[in-house]
Amino acid sequence: MSDNDTEGPDVSGEPHEWHMFDVEADLEVCQVTEAGEPNRYLVRRTAAPDEVTELDAGEFAQLLEPGPNPKGL
Repeated sequence: MSDNDTEGPDVSGEPHEWHMFDVEADLEVCQVTEAGEPNRYLVRRTAAPDEVTELDAGEFAQLLEPGPNPKGL
């Protein structure tokens, strides 16, 4: 898992489809949930696509709410 560090999460395997999530914050998101596993999401800024942050479902839900965002997003 990554907290915007340089290594980023392990996202090997199938390519993921990125979607614009928040235009004002310049955030894109893709879901990387494996079958039978809890929801996981990858979030990145379009200006820095190599800096990827992994969020669980609760952290991702915080992005939808006003106030502080998880992991400095």
